[in-house]
Amino acid sequence: HRDNWRRDRMYNREVDNCLSSHKHALEGIFHFYKAPPPSYLLVLLEFVHTALHRDVRPRTKHVYLEAMKRMSLETFVKFAHDSRLLTKVGCSLHVVEICFVMSKLLVIDEIKDNHRWITLTFMDFLESICRLAEFISPPEEQDLRRAGYDEAAPTYNYFKETDAGMEPLIERRLSSGALDTPKSRPLDVKINQIIEVILHMLAKTHQQATPAKVIAYFHKNAKKAPKKKAVNIMAAVVATQKMKKSLFGAKDSGAGSSKNATAPSKSKSKAAWSKLKEK
Repeated sequence: HRDNWRRDRMYNREVDNCLSSHKHALEGIFHFYKAPPPSYLLVLLEFVHTALHRDVRPRTKHVYLEAMKRMSLETFVKFAHDSRLLTKVGCSLHVVEICFVMSKLLVIDEIKDNHRWITLTFMDFLESICRLAEFISPPEEQDLRRAGYDEAAPTYNYFKETDAGMEPLIERRLSSGALDTPKSRPLDVKINQIIEVILHMLAKTHQQATPAKVIAYFHKNAKKAPKKKAVNIMAAVVATQKMKKSLFGAKDSGAGSSKNATAPSKSKSKAAWSKLKEK
C-alpha cells in the first residue's frame, strides 16, 4: 500500500533533511514545469460560460486558479523526458506514470474535486521524486568510483554513458527497482543521487553550463504569466456578468434607478476588458 511505503521509507528525518537541502532546486523545477497543458483552457471556458449565462460561482474561479498551481501528468512526463529519465536513466514511461499516480493524495470526491485528483501539489511532487529514486535505485557511489567514475558527479557520469535498454554497466542488487522488496540502502542516499542526475540532465537539455545555472534559469523563467492572464480574463468576465445582471434587473425594477445601477458596472466592465487587451 502507498501509505506503508511512506511510513517505512519516506517519513523520516534523513529524507526530510535531504529534500530540504534541495528545496530551492526542486521548487524551480516544479514552478517551471507546472504550467498547465492546453486542456486546462477548458476549465477557463467553463468559467466564462458560467459567468456569462448565470451567476458566477466563486468555486469555479477557485478551481481554475488552484489548478494553475499544480503539475499535471502531461507536464510531469515532460519533466521526466527533459531529465532524460526515459532515455539515459532507463526509467520507463509506465514507471513515471506510476510514480505520478502513487504520489497523489486521495480525495473524497474524484468528480467534484477532479482537478485535485489528476494533478500534483509541490509536496506531491517531492514524493514523486522519492518514488522515482526508489524505482531507479542507482548503483552505490562507492561501486561507481571503484568502476572508474571518480568525478564530482559519478552517478550522472555513469548514466550519461548508458542508454535505455542497455544492460547495466554495474550489476545491481536484487532489492533494486521494485517497491515490494526489502531495501538495503537508505532512501535519502538514492534521492541525492537521482537529484544529481536530474539537475545535470536538465542543464544539458536547457543548454545551461551547470546545475546552478539551470536552477537560476528555472526560477527566472517560471511560467507565472498564464495565471496573471487568467485572473485578468476572470475579472473582465465577472464585470461583464455583473453588467448584464444589472441590465436585466433594471428592466424589471423600472425606470429611474436603472441608469444609476448600470453605469458603474458598465464602466468597470470596459475597464477590465481594456486592461486585458493591453496584456
